[in-house]
Amino acid sequence: MDDAVITHCPACGEETEHAVLKAGDANVTVQCSVCFDVRTFSPPRLKLVRLRLVVSHGEASWSDFLETPSDEEIAVGFEFELDGHRMLVTGVETTTEGRHEKARASDIRVVQAIVFDEVALKLSLNEGERTSSFEVNVDPDHPVHVGEVYEAGGRRMAVKTLKSDQNRTLHKGFLLARNVRRAFCDPAPEGARVGDVVATRKRGAPADRKDKGPTSRVKAPNPVKHKPRKR
Repeated sequence: MDDAVITHCPACGEETEHAVLKAGDANVTVQCSVCFDVRTFSPPRLKLVRLRLVVSHGEASWSDFLETPSDEEIAVGFEFELDGHRMLVTGVETTTEGRHEKARASDIRVVQAIVFDEVALKLSLNEGERTSSFEVNVDPDHPVHVGEVYEAGGRRMAVKTLKSDQNRTLHKGFLLARNVRRAFCDPAPEGARVGDVVATRKRGAPADRKDKGPTSRVKAPNPVKHKPRKR
């Protein structure tokens, strides 16, 4: 078998990696990767708790349940999968009082979460004295580059600066969409296509400056795969 576990080795006297040779319903046979000692032991059974889950998606909300080990710590920002959807924990209510940033599962009464398959990327298009707002839905782990061209409301625009959820302003580089509070944009150069990364107006430059065309075409990498927690 290719499985491995970290567990205490009596021969070594410390925690070491063990190869799983055989796994049954009650016992597991392992071999220490350091001293090669083989032994069989009964792993402790996880105690599961069933937590009430309140899910929100846009204007809709509904109740469900989340099964997790009783000693698991659940915090705001914790991600998991439910019925094929990616979920993000936004609040935790305990059996004692109020909402918390995190708590042990055995102490939790209600978990609040949102469907996190996509996030709304907020775009502000600046055209002289006029600014228009748009939104496009993207994967939370989509990298938003300064200079990247997007299309919304029939308009193509190039990201000029990024405002992060930590209130930082980026004039170069990228942020993951989940961390973008707002992307400030200029009209895209003529001929630029969605996904291109183009030269953008420098800070303080006049808004009617003629920018060059696309400098490169960037393909967003595959979204980061999140291993779902046990349910």
